Amino acid sequence: MKCPDCMAELRFDPSSGKLVCDYCGGSFDPKDERLIKAQFRQDADENTVAAEYADSEAMKDTLQSPSQGNGIDITGEGVTDEGIDVIEYTCPNCGGTLISVEESVNGFCSYCGSQSMLRSRFSKMQAPKAVIPFSVTKLQCRDSYLEKVKKAFFAPKELKDPEYLEKFRGIYIPYYVYNIRSEGPLKFKGEETTMSGNYEYTNIYECTVDINASYSGLSYDASSSFDDHFSELIAPFDASAMKTFSTSYLAGFYADMADIPYTLYMNDAGDYVRDDVMRRCIEGKSEFSGLSYDEKKVRNSIPLSMTKRDISTAFFPVWFLSYRKGNRVAYAVVNGETGKTVCDLPVDIKKFILCSFSMALPLYICFNLLLPVMRPEHMLVVMQIICCVAAGLMFSNVKKAVIRDDHLDDRGYMYKYAANDYDAAVKRMEKEKKKKANAKLIRNSSIAVIIAMFLFFGMQAFYAVLILIGAVLKLKLLSGPGEFVYILVTVSIMFSKGKTLDDKKPMYAGGAMLVISSFITLILTVLAPAHDAFYYAAALISGAGVLAGLLAVIFIFNQLSTRPLPQLARKGGDDSAPRV
Repeated sequence: MKCPDCMAELRFDPSSGKLVCDYCGGSFDPKDERLIKAQFRQDADENTVAAEYADSEAMKDTLQSPSQGNGIDITGEGVTDEGIDVIEYTCPNCGGTLISVEESVNGFCSYCGSQSMLRSRFSKMQAPKAVIPFSVTKLQCRDSYLEKVKKAFFAPKELKDPEYLEKFRGIYIPYYVYNIRSEGPLKFKGEETTMSGNYEYTNIYECTVDINASYSGLSYDASSSFDDHFSELIAPFDASAMKTFSTSYLAGFYADMADIPYTLYMNDAGDYVRDDVMRRCIEGKSEFSGLSYDEKKVRNSIPLSMTKRDISTAFFPVWFLSYRKGNRVAYAVVNGETGKTVCDLPVDIKKFILCSFSMALPLYICFNLLLPVMRPEHMLVVMQIICCVAAGLMFSNVKKAVIRDDHLDDRGYMYKYAANDYDAAVKRMEKEKKKKANAKLIRNSSIAVIIAMFLFFGMQAFYAVLILIGAVLKLKLLSGPGEFVYILVTVSIMFSKGKTLDDKKPMYAGGAMLVISSFITLILTVLAPAHDAFYYAAALISGAGVLAGLLAVIFIFNQLSTRPLPQLARKGGDDSAPRV
């Protein structure tokens, strides 16, 4: 985008909402007529260059909008079939693609963190219908990110390096925007049971709810490269801030291309509307209090309507930063409209170990002062409890890391890059979603909470009583079998679930040490040897198991806080390699 006064490059300024020229100091509204005329001239020049340098194979390989070929105009009115001219930049390492209206690009890839120069070519893209311009500046973005990092004491120091922070890149992410209406009568049967003397009466009611609701701006990211996990965390965007798209908004920024079909998230949008209508119109309403009804059937009967013109594409602003460590990459993502920040924060292992050892001596002294009557055999029970905590933390992190590494929380990625096994992937995703829903239901159940509290605190209270009785009566009591069984079962399930992790060694090493140390502790409590030396030796072994388990927790947490290097579009890592 050229300045109409001096022909220097313009950039869009988020703070003013205008295009500014850093050379002559000019400032222009994105819809200024002079800019439009200058853009027409620039497009004509670029078309000439593109015709000279783009061969037939390159044109065949041009990325197309997912709307083409399905007979549906998903972008609605105001979008021409010929699209707009852009420059497509492709990473030679991961195949990640960004588009721009400028001929200069920083030599790094936002998706894999590669420092190699991106390959470029002229291309066309179908323009979105709308855009939410950047309103958060790069400086504000950096400040918001630093606030997050400052609170992470164990974060690697590179994450605070000013040179690293300069790599924040503004990218417009394509989104599908759905407008859904729910209009009409909803009829269902409700039952009410009452008692009168020895008789039970059931009254059946024909219930009718007149629904007249409209939902606008339900958005889901249309790029397989942008993780759905981040898309959900930085939401929402304010749909009312959308403006008619113009290439002027791309000046100084980059954009990703829509590469998944709009049908992928239609059910998600519909589910959101049904859940909201259910909550607002039926659940908790006095008219239906005391009535029982088939919630699933009623929910699925809620009327929904949506036409092809109710689905459009739009560009939403996102600040993007990548941190590469070995064969893993961590991301920081900032909502370019609201400033909401989400980032992966791995732990520096050296910092963690140094801090742990520096705290070990004071804690040891405190334990000796506070628990002077605790004998070595009683300490083993405490170590068993700590082993249980470490095993639980390992299992939780492994489960989350498997979901992250297998992209089970990213429907767009699975559709694009697991097409050969997409049905199986969806089943796994739905299974995990159902597990989360069941876990939430259990957590929300007061009975389940009471049972869980009784089992957990009851078991620990039982062993605490044993420790006190043993300390007072100087008895060596049997303790620890419950903890050992818990650790053995937890580690076994963890090994089964963690088979797909890239680096399984920390999990296997930490889990094995926890089981071995717990087993030795159990054997000693059963045999109850007379010499304290056996207990001290077992305490050291148990402590080693705890240390190995906690270190494994950190390693697995780092796997959870980073992601495998992406291979987004090609096998082999270069432009001549086949697309997946």
